[in-house]
Amino acid sequence: MSDEFLDEEEEALLDERDRVGSRPEGGPPGLSRFLVEADGPVGEYAARLRAVLGAALDRSVVEGRVDSRVVPRPVPAWFAAVCAEDGPVPGFARAGAARYTAAGHGSGWSLENWLWRFELDCPFRTWTWWDVTHAAPGTLSLWVDAHGEDAFAADDLRWAACTAGARTVSGPAHHRLSAWQAEPSAGTGG
Repeated sequence: MSDEFLDEEEEALLDERDRVGSRPEGGPPGLSRFLVEADGPVGEYAARLRAVLGAALDRSVVEGRVDSRVVPRPVPAWFAAVCAEDGPVPGFARAGAARYTAAGHGSGWSLENWLWRFELDCPFRTWTWWDVTHAAPGTLSLWVDAHGEDAFAADDLRWAACTAGARTVSGPAHHRLSAWQAEPSAGTGG
């Protein structure tokens, strides 16, 4: 599909998909940040989270007929298994799912319901992915564009963050763009 035929929402989806794998340039005046204490190496954590989000956004691009040239990345097997509560689930994902539930976010998500949050016609996901950065040793910042909102539904992001191997996930808190710019991206080489 040619970019000249894309509407604003479709262009935004393609931009978000691109940000999953690389550090964006510029940005909105402010972003919302979740602080994550990773249970293990932060590079591995960032790669797992980016893989899950990338698969979801690829699927949305293809199923929404935004760009037929995209070859969707598969949903990582560990994420499908933890969502199904079935099969071999790695320890980091199992522990993360238990922490998600213990923190009062309800039970886990089915894969189908979680993936639906990324579809163009889903009204519930009001945030868009921005980046994951190194905040401090063992701690990462998950950055999203919530369009200036202080409070927004983000349990879908929390589920992915926890099951990717987070020991804790706190936030969101709104920050100026400069706070994101001050931290190097994790899992992209940037």
